[in-house]
Amino acid sequence: MPQCKVYHAPRNNFLRFYPKKHFIRIYAEAPEPQKWLPKFEEAGIPAEVEGGAMWLTLRPKDLEAQNALVSELVLAAVAEHQKG
Repeated sequence: MPQCKVYHAPRNNFLRFYPKKHFIRIYAEAPEPQKWLPKFEEAGIPAEVEGGAMWLTLRPKDLEAQNALVSELVLAAVAEHQKG
């Protein structure tokens, strides 16, 4: 049987998605997570800050209604990650 080499590279999962049957949990390492919290609370989306990252709980109707806000958070997390 041939040998397979496994390389372990460091991971930086700055965005994580945890889909469930009726909602999705999103983890995002975005800059200044405390500034995002009131925006999501005002939009009626359950959100919390934990360890410098945002946790969101989105239902399909939340994503439809607040697509721009969620997209803004994801883009901010990507930009922060690309800065290094």
